[in-house]
Amino acid sequence: MSYDYYDAFGKELGKLSEFNGQIYFSGRDIGEIEIKNGDIIDFYIDGEWVPYRYDGRSFVNRENSDIKFFTAGKARYHRPIDTYMKARLDQILHPESFRILTGKLYSIKHLTLFDCMLFRESGEFLESLIKGNHFLFFENVHTYCSVHHYYERVEDKHIPGGYRFISDRFEFMTMDGQQFTETYEKTFEPAFEKPIKNDDFEEEYMEYLRKKGLVE
Repeated sequence: MSYDYYDAFGKELGKLSEFNGQIYFSGRDIGEIEIKNGDIIDFYIDGEWVPYRYDGRSFVNRENSDIKFFTAGKARYHRPIDTYMKARLDQILHPESFRILTGKLYSIKHLTLFDCMLFRESGEFLESLIKGNHFLFFENVHTYCSVHHYYERVEDKHIPGGYRFISDRFEFMTMDGQQFTETYEKTFEPAFEKPIKNDDFEEEYMEYLRKKGLVE
């Protein structure tokens, strides 16, 4: 699901500066932040981006070679992300729902999943029915926005992907009070390639064959 999204939006282009012994990074969407121990910065060296980790004193690459940064040089900051939020959305969202969420966020002054400041969830599981909601709050230097995500899933082990029906509704509210709603729903048909020997599923399978004109 994540394709190259996390790689594309997880690195912010900007520049480094130093003040009173502290190193800072300035980017278009994240503003100015202090570089901390463990942060990763890409430096543009000989036509390619090379990652270096800040160890509190200097930037060190995988070969433990350090580099002296130049404030006028190009730099890319590797942005952190809420790992639980990422794992949860990757798990629950259909690729099209993921595209809708991230696309709408970016249309709101370049917000991305890396701008998530708060993530909460609740849900219930009733046999094959899964229902729940997520609350997310996003903020960058340009704006902030809340998102309520309401979802419903009907599980079916006979369908690739595991769901017979999925429904997602995203309710966005921006800093200036604008509200947007985006939805995605889809019903999946079983992919019958051969008779399925399952008493609970036999009637449904025969109905499928009748619709296809394969039996009377």
